[in-house]
Amino acid sequence: MLRLLVVLVALAWDAFLLVAVSLPRRIVRRLLNIEERVDFLSLGQTVRGHGYPCEEMQVATRDGYRLTLFRIPHGRHEQARPANAPPRPIVFLQHGLLDCAYTYLVGGPDRALAYLLADRGFDVWLGNNRGTRYSMAHDYLSPAGQDFWRFSWDEFASFDLPDSIEAVLTRTGTSRLTYVGHSQGTAQMFASLCLPNGDGARLAARLHGFVALGPVVTVGHLTNRLFRALAFLRVDAVLLPAARLLGLSGDVFADPSPQTRTLMGLLCAVCPSLFDTVVQMICGPHRGSFDRSLAAQVAEHEPGGTSLQNAAKWAQAVRSGRFERFDFGREGNLSRYAVE
Repeated sequence: MLRLLVVLVALAWDAFLLVAVSLPRRIVRRLLNIEERVDFLSLGQTVRGHGYPCEEMQVATRDGYRLTLFRIPHGRHEQARPANAPPRPIVFLQHGLLDCAYTYLVGGPDRALAYLLADRGFDVWLGNNRGTRYSMAHDYLSPAGQDFWRFSWDEFASFDLPDSIEAVLTRTGTSRLTYVGHSQGTAQMFASLCLPNGDGARLAARLHGFVALGPVVTVGHLTNRLFRALAFLRVDAVLLPAARLLGLSGDVFADPSPQTRTLMGLLCAVCPSLFDTVVQMICGPHRGSFDRSLAAQVAEHEPGGTSLQNAAKWAQAVRSGRFERFDFGREGNLSRYAVE
């Protein structure tokens, strides 16, 4: 009964977002009685607005996804180096779950890691996994279809991460870089380094170092009661088919559309403490450690977006306590992995 109640609440929230995000931004502002007090800037506009250079590069993965990487080639008080000058050391920053590259820009030049590294002489690259707001393209699949969203961080590890790193090294003409990952960004690198057929070893040879921020391998010890309850109630096993049956967003988990971010940004402009409360529900108690003045800015770029299959993979990991590939069930595992 509890499981059914949780599913119904989740579907009701999905339906609410489906209606809410379909409203034009000006109507949402009028309904909430909000003046123009939230700046809706893209990542590139944000970086350049602080006086830093910003470049974009499209990466085509081997399975057809189109990822957008951002680059801050040098600090705001530096000039581009001559063509014959030695290259700056490269740092690749990878975001976590329900996040995007913007996470490394929060707080501005005096606090955000991407800016601090650029000002200290590094060539900074910001990655974006498939399904985030900056990586919503594919050679032949549409984000409006279910097949686009059939992925988890298995694919981040097998395709997105190694293909992005290879593209950066090719673009810069260098042989190695330093990788910094946060949370899920560490898990996908751990998994990438375990790839078979020598792929993991080849990736390792392209790294100067791997800095793991909030590293994740197993989540079987997770203490968040809400997430543990959702995982052990196996909500992930019934939410996807139920959403498809009702014609809701289905395969998308935390829709990264501009309308969703607009709604979240406006709500945080009205009540910054709301964002702080939500973050605490997810990350644990930390009252007073979050700068509420950043709430609207962060909410405008969050959630970064991912697939329901990826969320389900994390739920599987909570239940199993193991670091392993997505469990498709007995028949699915046999066809994909040749093991149950």
